[in-house]
Amino acid sequence: MGDPGGAAPVTSSGTTVRARFRPRSSKEAEVRCVDYQGASQIAFTGPDGGRNTFGFDKIYGEASSQADVFQDLRFVVEAALQGYNGTIMATSMNETSSRSHCIVTVRADKTLRDGTVQSGKLVMVDLAGSERADRTNAMGTTLAEGSLINKSLSCLSNVIQALTEDAKGGKPRHVPYRDSKLTRVLQDSLGGSARTVLVVCCSPCLENAAETLSTLRFGAR
Repeated sequence: MGDPGGAAPVTSSGTTVRARFRPRSSKEAEVRCVDYQGASQIAFTGPDGGRNTFGFDKIYGEASSQADVFQDLRFVVEAALQGYNGTIMATSMNETSSRSHCIVTVRADKTLRDGTVQSGKLVMVDLAGSERADRTNAMGTTLAEGSLINKSLSCLSNVIQALTEDAKGGKPRHVPYRDSKLTRVLQDSLGGSARTVLVVCCSPCLENAAETLSTLRFGAR
């Protein structure tokens, strides 16, 4: 590839986590389970009145546009053009599920003036949303697939948590990449000098509080 048009040097590193809240649909009640407390903190209130506070690297509110999100995550694409592994992952719950994770990988090779080739990789991951059997009424094969989805998401969370603890200078610990196919495929997108962003997608409505709380906890880990 040619020069990326004078892109600024990439300074962000490691894995960062952002939370995005979708607008309320016309079928959902106006009662909310989340309140924004600045650009990086959210307060969650459950049906029982219990409150939890979660902090992320950034929060996209219901009024945020696709352009806002794309512009904010531009540094990941620039990282791939500068020879790094850049990854964007995004925990949404849809009316119908593909029951699978989708991973698209784009390799960027750039020939420098001295003749050497600089290689980077951009990985875009659409994670299947975690599923609760009591909400989906899944049975048989569908229930088994949902269990595998949840297991792989849990493994991903464990890997990111282990990498985060290592980055903080704690006692080195085993990073369980091989616990699932998902984390094995994403191994070089999560560790080392990779620039990785996890976007957890949530509902602000009280009727979806259980899924929202589970997603926020996943992102917080």
